[in-house]
Amino acid sequence: MRDAKGRYIQKELPNREIAEFYLTGTSINKLAKAYAVSRTAITQRLEAMKINTRTQSESEFLKWQQMTPEQREKQVQAAHNINLGRKHSLSERKQAAVTRQFTHILSDNEIKFKQLFAEFDLFPVTEFPLGIYNLDFAFPVSKLAIEIDGGNWHSSELKSRYDTGKEVLLSKQGWRIIRVKINRGAITITTKGEGADLIKILNVICSDPTLWRENGMVSS
Repeated sequence: MRDAKGRYIQKELPNREIAEFYLTGTSINKLAKAYAVSRTAITQRLEAMKINTRTQSESEFLKWQQMTPEQREKQVQAAHNINLGRKHSLSERKQAAVTRQFTHILSDNEIKFKQLFAEFDLFPVTEFPLGIYNLDFAFPVSKLAIEIDGGNWHSSELKSRYDTGKEVLLSKQGWRIIRVKINRGAITITTKGEGADLIKILNVICSDPTLWRENGMVSS
């Protein structure tokens, strides 16, 4: 900061207090405003104390966790209103995919599959961001994606173009994909031989009609 004559002076800050606030969830931006200094000043002090600063993705996730359901709904609606009718840049679309990982509400089918995967000690990442896309279930280390297709949305022309673009990106980046299609009570698995062990598990999950009785689904 500068004094009345414009000369730069070092401002003393309670570093331990700043560190405690940051580690309990206060953002760098809020700390900078609270202590009337720049974001850089806060960041430098955290780094001097060997505290790793949060990535943008981690900050978004923490921010989302701290919101009430009403605040979350309001933020999503505000973002939708701002972006309505506007073309987005590539960087904006990639960031939207990162944000969507934390804001997306799983469908009934996705919840069911997530629960069943856990019974087999499988814990894929849901809505994993890849470029401008999100993968329903992903095993990032092995680069294996599982897509759950169901409902009229998945048969639309727009969704077809979206899926094609996603599959092209997956292929370019060395990912394998398994599709589980749910249509009018029938479940089919489409694959090119990827993830043989996982295919066996999916066949067990999809072949037991008692697991899908509530949704009126049977395996085909």
